[in-house]
Amino acid sequence: MWQDFVMKLVSFGILSTVVLNLMPKETYKKYIRLTLGFLLILIIAAPAIRLFGQEHRINEIFQDIFSRVEILEAQPEFDAAGEAYQQLLKELYEEQIREMGEEPWQGTEELEKSSEN
Repeated sequence: MWQDFVMKLVSFGILSTVVLNLMPKETYKKYIRLTLGFLLILIIAAPAIRLFGQEHRINEIFQDIFSRVEILEAQPEFDAAGEAYQQLLKELYEEQIREMGEEPWQGTEELEKSSEN
């Protein structure tokens, strides 16, 4: 078990050094170092997590984090779909008003004036 742990640490050290040396821009290195730091913490904490039998809890936490990230990434698409849906509802409403023989938004000026008073 300890041999595997040491092997993972050495492999991670070599791999992280290679990744950092292959980065073309200095601006990305701080983000790569941050990510590599998180991975190093996970590698070091893995034996303790296994020792206490909390692997399933850690998996739940990561699944929750990744699902939240996916939701945040998809948010612009949801917003665009919501705006398209609102536009469609507005068009349908205006069409129904026209079928009733009235102009859409007719009389809204009087409502606005009365609400201002």
